[in-house]
Formats: sequence, C-alpha cells, structure tokens
Amino acid sequence: MTKPFSCGIIGCGSVSVMHCQGILQAGEHLDAFCDIKPEKADAHRQKYAPHAKVFSDWRDFLANSGCDAIHICTPHYLHAEMAIEALKMGKHVFLEKPMCTTPEDLDKLIAVSEVSQGQIAVCFQNRFLACNQVLYRMVKEFGGPTHARGVVTWKREAPYYTESGWRGKWETECGGVMINQAIHTLDLLLGLFGEMPETIDATTANHHLRGVIEVEDTCEARMVFSGARTALFYATTAYGEDAPNLLEVKCGEHRILLYGDQLFCDGKLVSIEEEEVTSLGKKCWGNGHFRLIGMFYDSIREGKPTPVSPASASLAVRVLLECYQSSNK
Repeated sequence: MTKPFSCGIIGCGSVSVMHCQGILQAGEHLDAFCDIKPEKADAHRQKYAPHAKVFSDWRDFLANSGCDAIHICTPHYLHAEMAIEALKMGKHVFLEKPMCTTPEDLDKLIAVSEVSQGQIAVCFQNRFLACNQVLYRMVKEFGGPTHARGVVTWKREAPYYTESGWRGKWETECGGVMINQAIHTLDLLLGLFGEMPETIDATTANHHLRGVIEVEDTCEARMVFSGARTALFYATTAYGEDAPNLLEVKCGEHRILLYGDQLFCDGKLVSIEEEEVTSLGKKCWGNGHFRLIGMFYDSIREGKPTPVSPASASLAVRVLLECYQSSNK
C-alpha cells in the first residue's frame, strides 16, 4: 500500500475547510496547521486531526512541521513568497488562487517551480467540474471559439471585507472582484482560446461599497485574440445574490451556453453525469476541490505533471493584471 503524504495547511480561514476535506478524502494525512491566530489553527486540529501540530509562524511551520506537502490558503499577497520558499525546500505545494499578484512574482514562481524537487498545482478547481469538462470537449470538437463571453454577478456586503482584516485593500487582497471571485470564470474563458489576448481594454468601478473598500466591485473587459476572435467579460459583487455564472461560446454555427451547472448546445439541454459529493463549503465553489486535490497527489506519485501547473494558471493572472493596468489609463 502506498504511504500517505504528510500534509499541512497554512491559513485556516473559510476556504481551508475544502482543503482539509479534500486531503482526507484523498487518503492523505493532515499533520500540521498554521495561522497567525493560533486559536484558528487549533480549531482545525480539534476538528480534523487531533494529533496535528499547530504553528503561528509560517516559516517555523515550513522548517519544523515535517510535512511533505503544503496547502497555502492565506491572503493573496502572501501566496508567492510562501510558495517560493516551500518549493525551494523541496516541498510539494497546493496553492490557492491567485497564484501571484505581480508579473515579477509570477515569473519568479514559475522559474523556481521548474527547478524544485517539489511539485506545485494551483487551485483552479472549476476546470474539473463535469459541466466544464464537457463544455471544453464540445468546443474542441466544434473547431474552437469564434467568440465568447463570461458573466459573474455575485453579492458581497461590507462585513465580508471589514471583518476579514485583509479583503478590500490593495496591499493585501491586491484587487477586488477580478482577482478574488471572478478569476475562476476568467480562467475558464481564457482556456477556451488557449492564448494571451492581443489586446485588452478594461474598466473597473466601485459601485456599492465606496468608502468601505479600496478595490473594485465591478469590472468589464473586451479582449481580442488571434484571428480577430473576441471575448467579453463582466463581473460584479454588487448584485443582490450569488447568481449562477454564465459562460457562452460561439463555435461557427454552434452556440454553447453554460448557466451555473446546466449546459446547453444550440438551445438543447446536454445531459451530464456529475459525481455526488457532499461539501461543507459555499455552493458557488463547486466540488472541484476534491477532484483536483486527489489528482494532485496521484500525479506526484505517478511522476506526471500536476493538473494545474503555474504556467497554465498564469494566463488568468496576466490578463487580470493587464485589465487593472488598462482601467488606470
């Protein structure tokens, strides 16, 4: 029987529960938790792994936890530094999005990952939802996208930001709806084209939380790809609820529409078999975490590339950073 990996979590906030569940579901061991608030790490220890060690300093955690693999679930501005240090130590890294917040860190992380003994995967779990897998397969069969659009309309009120201690600030969240909520749909949209846009024209705004947050609650962008193919993107957290995301793709004469987890092709509902998974996370997160985490550890054991490499995940980050730059012109 294959020996389980010893895994640890840095950052014991809301999204980390998905990682804890995913690690245990994959048959790996949870052996350490780290958070600047030790009581949060200890709460995870009591709930998921009573034997686990608890740390309040991430460098101490990396040096002394004894973990083979590190799941990084911290505020955005810490992702790159933590991942780079873990990779330099030969640790395997499962990194929450966004993988980086600057082009410089993006290039550095990719370079370190290419020489590290450790493997790294970025948490773009929505790629592995059954509806998205079928959509990608259909788009490929139809010869690729002519044009496409993605829409995210969610709700986030003031307490979501003010109670976190880091959200809503450029220094720590490093953006708003684009880099936090909408990055998954942006990743899916860009994956249809498989390349950087030739041009990006974007605007950002803060419509409903002025004076509360520094970052944007709304962004729209128009992207032009090779062959004069276009994509439109709209995202906001100023809506009245977390509405289902929309992704529409035109492939020649065919139109594919994904609304939430319902997929339509030329107006007809496509039947999709989805694995039943009980999740304690937000419904809008989907259950892709569990599938992706399992694939991550399988790929390490089999000596295969991890399912979402830094190079693959970098496309969404580079585009959203250019959207911010475009909006400031």
